[in-house]
Amino acid sequence: MRQAEAPQRLATIVHRPRYWIERARERARARIAAALPGAAHVGVIIALVIGDQRAIPPAHWQVFTRTGVNHLMSISGLHVTMVSGMVFALVYGFWRRRAVLVLRLPAHKAAAVAGFAAALGYAMLSGFGVPAQRTVYMLAVVAAALCLGTFESAVNVLAVAVAVVLLLDPWAVLAPGFWLSFGAVAMIMYVTIGRVGRSHWLVAFIRTQIAVTAALIPPLLGMFQQISLVSPLANAFAIPIVSFVVVPTALVGTVVPFDFILQLAHAVTAGCLFALFRLSELPLAVWTQQAPPIWTVVLAAGAVALLLAPRGTPGRWLGGAGLLPLFIVTPASLEHGALGVTVLDVGHGVAVVLRTAHHTLLYDTGPSFGPRADSGSRIVAPYLRAVGVKRIDGLIVSHDDDDHTGGAASVLQAVPVSWLMTSLP
Repeated sequence: MRQAEAPQRLATIVHRPRYWIERARERARARIAAALPGAAHVGVIIALVIGDQRAIPPAHWQVFTRTGVNHLMSISGLHVTMVSGMVFALVYGFWRRRAVLVLRLPAHKAAAVAGFAAALGYAMLSGFGVPAQRTVYMLAVVAAALCLGTFESAVNVLAVAVAVVLLLDPWAVLAPGFWLSFGAVAMIMYVTIGRVGRSHWLVAFIRTQIAVTAALIPPLLGMFQQISLVSPLANAFAIPIVSFVVVPTALVGTVVPFDFILQLAHAVTAGCLFALFRLSELPLAVWTQQAPPIWTVVLAAGAVALLLAPRGTPGRWLGGAGLLPLFIVTPASLEHGALGVTVLDVGHGVAVVLRTAHHTLLYDTGPSFGPRADSGSRIVAPYLRAVGVKRIDGLIVSHDDDDHTGGAASVLQAVPVSWLMTSLP
């Protein structure tokens, strides 16, 4: 009989670029956890440094969604651009003061290369999501144009970034983040590029914030059936705090062996989140409605572009009229005596919605997908919101099996239920 040999480790790490990156992310996470043991908002710091959004509790995500700042609490294009810009400014300021270096390579070219390298490194550390990809490709085009002396228009830069993202990941068009991130950048360009005169930086910031908020109303209502009414106020203070204070401080604190830097980043984060939590508790923080017809979304997008057109554009007031169908056109209701039965695709499980003209019954709620997600929050509740159901008259949970009960708690939390029938204790 042959005796099995004990397992032997061949190597401590696979020496491939992808494994090097994951090892760096793991060490950064361990560094943050060691500096902030038991901290209430350590998950936000981890998400901003390495892009691990799983570290943020679901309750925090609910607050971020209600206040419209969820794009800030992960590594977004804004953060990547900010890091690239800071490195560009530092390298440019140092390089242009050294005659030996300038004679070898112009300062703006050296700064462009350094800024792009910083953006690429930060994006890779974050997991290289679609927002980070979009920003890296745009910065690559800008850096190449600066180095070659052939800088093109900003619209061409955005178009090239879109093309590169789709060439590398054609399925990106199915992600809401693709449309929201590129749409937000396009609207910023629309309201800032080619305008006559220069505005005060505060006026320009407020105008840009209002433009982005207005531009995202049609797609957000079309995809998620809700928008944050406190988003302009929340982003007004969260964007500068998170992007210009928390992110650079957290990145520096992750590299240097001084815990107080990460503790400072956490303290600033805690103050920002305290204000966001108070805003999310306002009764009118979020507008929720049924899913609008696609034609109203397209019409509203054009209406927003008309409203934000340069001053003097004829018929700008028509943009307001173009937004109205988005809110007032409702789906046709069932006729009296008719019954609509919808079997939701929840995977291995059951969730059936039965609707009449005036009543809604939900039979079972599908499975859970893990400790942080279930079919109730991911499938059932969004469907009910999309079809305009604001109250469930009856909820039946047939028996104690995760395939049938996994989403029940999320449904009960998201939608008022008149009565519940179940064999569960």
